[in-house]
Amino acid sequence: MKFALAAILGFGFAACGTPSGIKAYGDREHSPTALATELLPDVVTARAALDAGDAIGARKILEGLCGRAPADLGLAIMLQEAEISVGEDLQALRERYLSLARDKD
Repeated sequence: MKFALAAILGFGFAACGTPSGIKAYGDREHSPTALATELLPDVVTARAALDAGDAIGARKILEGLCGRAPADLGLAIMLQEAEISVGEDLQALRERYLSLARDKD
């Protein structure tokens, strides 16, 4: 379980290096998803904020969304993109997400 979650998070960080990698996860309004429909307007708003360069605004929205849908990988990846865009230290992010993965077991 730990390895799988670490691999998923690693993939998320790797995807952050490619603009099209994140877009695929962030385009939730056009793809089928198990995400509750009442969350979709906020997802669209967060994606638009990220695309417009408003990483701080997107991060605030995404933190709330991730709290409401904690198992949604697409939202977690979008949050990571926003965290990186606002200039958070990559090593600190890795350590925080590794700690979260360990706590899930």
